[in-house]
Amino acid sequence: MNKIDDKTGYTQWPFIEAGRIVERIKRQGKSFVIAQTGYGPSGLPHIGTFGEVARTSFVLQALNIIAPDIDARLISFSDDMDGLREVPKNIPNRRMAQKHLGKPLTSIPDPYGEEASYAHYMNRRLREFLDSFGFKYEFASSTDKYKSGVFNDGLLRILGKHERIIELFTKTISEDKRAGWSPFFPICESCGKIYSTKVTGHHPENGSISYECSVSAEDKFKSCGHKGTVSVL
Repeated sequence: MNKIDDKTGYTQWPFIEAGRIVERIKRQGKSFVIAQTGYGPSGLPHIGTFGEVARTSFVLQALNIIAPDIDARLISFSDDMDGLREVPKNIPNRRMAQKHLGKPLTSIPDPYGEEASYAHYMNRRLREFLDSFGFKYEFASSTDKYKSGVFNDGLLRILGKHERIIELFTKTISEDKRAGWSPFFPICESCGKIYSTKVTGHHPENGSISYECSVSAEDKFKSCGHKGTVSVL
């Protein structure tokens, strides 16, 4: 027999998690909750996509039952500025997509020929997928948020504290990946790739970073050797 949770009076795990959220919200003096799930639009949505949104929705539904006065929202966030590392086997025009490996997904043509870009097509399929199950969510695109300036304040704060961030983060990754790690991934102004660049300098005084396009992935994409300085905004 499952033990009844003292805080919520329920035994099911979504209610237990919701109870923990309520406690945290009360401590912080807030009256709302924003939950977020992530989607990498390099491929079509799948059972893992469903599971992430379903589990989060279960918790928010439980939260609405035990604390209806708390405003709860679910955002399905598409990381569509990420680059394409591999071409999925279940899409058409794979040779075309192969030529764009390493580039941001919103900069790659739609292999289906229906939308403005590879990412736009996958994002549409995500929304159709989630809608078919009746999930209540708000869709958000990384590219749209970046271009609209929503991230500007955060990006400048990160740039201003980049040394401390690098110090903390590199302790969590393997030694072979620590050298040259940066919280920023500039897009090469020459070849348009994001996974071929390496940050060579951080300039918080003017909100920019320097980089070189020098990282190649064998049998996937090549760097072009370009060097430049770009704004983080």
